[in-house]
Amino acid sequence: MDLKDKRILVVEDDQASGTAICQALRLQGCVAIGPAPTIFYASQLLGRRPVDAAILDTRLYGQDVFELADLLARRGIPILFLAEAGAGTLPEGHRDRPCLAKPCPEQEVVRAVAGLFLAEARDAQAASDHFPRDGQAGRHERLIRTICAVLRRGDGRPLAARSPPLDRTN
Repeated sequence: MDLKDKRILVVEDDQASGTAICQALRLQGCVAIGPAPTIFYASQLLGRRPVDAAILDTRLYGQDVFELADLLARRGIPILFLAEAGAGTLPEGHRDRPCLAKPCPEQEVVRAVAGLFLAEARDAQAASDHFPRDGQAGRHERLIRTICAVLRRGDGRPLAARSPPLDRTN
């Protein structure tokens, strides 16, 4: 998966680890935003710049990041969690999201971020498979289009079935 020009928010309180992750992302062509060491700083960055995905350390100076994760999830932004205790520490609403156990190599983080976009692309493809493409419209869709076209004509009857207007000048 090509990560070129993807904007990735990195929220990590360990400066060395956060900087290493940002550097690894930049080497792949990403725009790494951060590292943000606090939720407040991350919120400020989010307010100024749109992001395509986020990498969140689950604990920042003893404070969990799940309110920020909820905000990102509402915006539809894919999230990768980094947790010292692994995925078992994630709350119910985020257990389906990818989580790497810390410490982990930066390249593993980059691969996981690429996986976020692959999963997003698969989900979008699966959603589009449920709708017929142009030229492949089903019978129901053609029927609905016909009904809408007839109703737009005014009285619901086809134009040929309408009687001509009465001449009231006689």
